[in-house]
Amino acid sequence: MFRRVARPFESPELEALDKDSRSIRALVLLEQLYWASAWLGDYDLDDYPRLIARVTDIVSDGLAPPGVRFEPAQLALKAPAQGAEQAKENFLLAATREINKHGYRGASVDRISASLNLTKGAFYHHNEAKDDLVAACFRRSFGIIRQAQREVRGQGPNEWTGWSPR
Repeated sequence: MFRRVARPFESPELEALDKDSRSIRALVLLEQLYWASAWLGDYDLDDYPRLIARVTDIVSDGLAPPGVRFEPAQLALKAPAQGAEQAKENFLLAATREINKHGYRGASVDRISASLNLTKGAFYHHNEAKDDLVAACFRRSFGIIRQAQREVRGQGPNEWTGWSPR
């Protein structure tokens, strides 16, 4: 199997690489193929073309081309919510903090409400149930991550250019 996977690395375009460099690339590719079932499900189907290109880049050129320094770009954050949206955002932030700190079971409605200096009744005024709020927290967190990834992709010449919070 290794020989079959290593064969494309013997192409004329890669003749400058020594045998060890080609073997390492074949091993990296095999490892990614082996683990693909574990990490591929974390991506949306519309991300697959970018993933194919990036895995190809990593296998053929490494994480960064020679001589390139990592210089993270700045990511512009969106403006804070207002009014009713702000109340919803406050609950999402509080619930996310409590879940991260105490886990799902420990992040009780009482704790979430208390962290906002609100009553349990206020919680149920804004939320139907804890499970709905938890699901919304996950959707919000994943949405923020996806939005940041999309914005960063358009800022630099390649995937090596990252971002850093201000």
